[in-house]
Amino acid sequence: MYFDDVKVTELLIKEIEEYKQGKRKSPSNELTQYYLDVVNNILKSSKYTFYTEDWKEEFLSYASYKFVRYWHTFKVNKSKSNFKNGKLKTKNLKGAYNFFTSLAISAIHYVIRNFNTERKNKEELANEYNNFWNQEWYLKNKL
Repeated sequence: MYFDDVKVTELLIKEIEEYKQGKRKSPSNELTQYYLDVVNNILKSSKYTFYTEDWKEEFLSYASYKFVRYWHTFKVNKSKSNFKNGKLKTKNLKGAYNFFTSLAISAIHYVIRNFNTERKNKEELANEYNNFWNQEWYLKNKL
């Protein structure tokens, strides 16, 4: 996958401007496809190879939700340092690619953290349940 960061950053800035003017409510299909390509490339990396396809679908699903929810929060003002003479610089650009990557990775890590917390809570609940039924008074007075 080739990702033209300048082109995509310009597209993202244009769509955010339209969003602020009320002309657009959601990202274009082209912008969404760029984001999904970034997410799929992240999921192909060695960090995530041992996760099953179900996990990867969950990661992709939540990452898609985060994109639809937060696509318009890209800070154009923060990226003003990326401009030179009114045009985007091509060298050391911190644009759409960095934004998409950080959004996707935070979504993936949220799913992992959420699962681990949920699993920990279920284990604690199971331990409490087992401890309750294994108490001495219950074992003596069993019917």
